[in-house]
Amino acid sequence: MQLKYLNSLAFLSLSGLLVAAGSAPNRDSAGHLPGLLTPVEDNEESSDLEWDKDPHQHQASPLTIGDPDVVGQWWHRKLELNAVWSFGSGKGTMIADCDAGYYIDEQELQSNLLTKIRQDLADQDAPRAVNDGSYPSHGTAVASLMVAALDGQGTNGIAFNAKLVPLQNYNYDSSLDDLDIIEATTRCIMTAATNPEIDILVVQTQLPEGSLESDRELRNAMRLATLAGLLVIIPAGNSAREIDEPQVATGALVVGAINRQGDRSIFSNYGPGVDLATYGENLKTIFGPDGRSGVFGGTAAAAAIVAATAAIIYEVNPQLTPGEVKRILKLTSDQTSGTADMGGALNILKAIRVAKERNPN
Repeated sequence: MQLKYLNSLAFLSLSGLLVAAGSAPNRDSAGHLPGLLTPVEDNEESSDLEWDKDPHQHQASPLTIGDPDVVGQWWHRKLELNAVWSFGSGKGTMIADCDAGYYIDEQELQSNLLTKIRQDLADQDAPRAVNDGSYPSHGTAVASLMVAALDGQGTNGIAFNAKLVPLQNYNYDSSLDDLDIIEATTRCIMTAATNPEIDILVVQTQLPEGSLESDRELRNAMRLATLAGLLVIIPAGNSAREIDEPQVATGALVVGAINRQGDRSIFSNYGPGVDLATYGENLKTIFGPDGRSGVFGGTAAAAAIVAATAAIIYEVNPQLTPGEVKRILKLTSDQTSGTADMGGALNILKAIRVAKERNPN
């Protein structure tokens, strides 16, 4: 199969937040882009990286939890992560992420990445090489938001005691990809669905037509994964377009992005096909290699936050079904004017409390 790609030397990200020049990521012929990130040097002040302006917010009290690059970030405070972590941190839950690649040697990730069962579903010649292709930084950033270890340095994920299966569903490189993006992503979904230990599946492919639910083959695969007992979480997409509910329900949770003010991000898809939204701009995380950090965003980042939340929900109440977790996340969301066309804003603390109250133990 011949795969066509459009390479550019510079691009302006769909969010209007990030501009890269020189060696830029590739779009394929369908316009797919896996996400939005830009590097920040360790000693660099970035205008894109927003910290709380109150100086007292920078000073961690003895009760403050979090690694240095998490404590002090605005989204740490707005998501009430200190209170969230008093309930749990994802221990005992397993997430699978279908993504564009990973730097699996990152120190922040090593203890929580299940590299023994890693797979590249698109490259049949190197099925365990998940650190190649055009975007290994994307999966690294997503994984860091979800499961980076709490170790007193760098950053930690929201579910810092959960485990993650790194699945590379596409390399965005015609010399490596033996399948097209739909076929490879379908394989990735079905690979996760056949592992009974996986609780949550995040699928980070984005399509120009909308979310993954816009494709019939992917809808069928996600429906099968849901029937197999997985909570499937997908980004709404970064095309700033309205998406409708699919004709065939998949059970997947579709996540949009909001900014710091709680308004829909300019790039985020929206509409009745979106279930929930959370922060998807200016999130500092690790994207590698060698511990490099950067500002990450997009609906992929928002989906990662929701997946980490679901991991903590499963920890406090492992008896819940995927459908019940989805309903709790939706019912406990904050109904705001900024998310009126995206189902509501994620309220992690409220969702975890409701989940815990429904635990008979």
